[in-house]
Amino acid sequence: MLLQCTVVLLHRRPDYDEPVEHHIDPYLLLLHQFGLYVVGYSHRAKQLRIFEVERIVSVVVLEDRFSLPEGLRLDQVYENLFGLIDEPAQMVRIQFTPDVAYLVKERRWHPSQRVERLNDGSVIVSFTAGDMDELAS
Repeated sequence: MLLQCTVVLLHRRPDYDEPVEHHIDPYLLLLHQFGLYVVGYSHRAKQLRIFEVERIVSVVVLEDRFSLPEGLRLDQVYENLFGLIDEPAQMVRIQFTPDVAYLVKERRWHPSQRVERLNDGSVIVSFTAGDMDELAS
């Protein structure tokens, strides 16, 4: 990453029998919920992708060099996601009972989060995010 060299990853997804080869320009290492991920441009998908490091079978560093795209803000790439799976964003509203409302008010779960306090002491947290599977977990 520091040398800005394109790499060839063999990456094994749990739902595939064999690892898949990806040529990527690795931009960032990301720590998310105790997992380490490589964020980079996939030449195969022609867009940014996330690769879980534990699933990388092998890495070959190529001599090809890359530059970060002009105007790329890696801190904003995944701001609308709840986790790391990129799905279309939708409005989410979750009501929490009064006995756990204080826990919800203490933490910022998402950048677009709004907390509405109700008369009975419960709260409704609303935000716009993708990936309902990660949200449910």
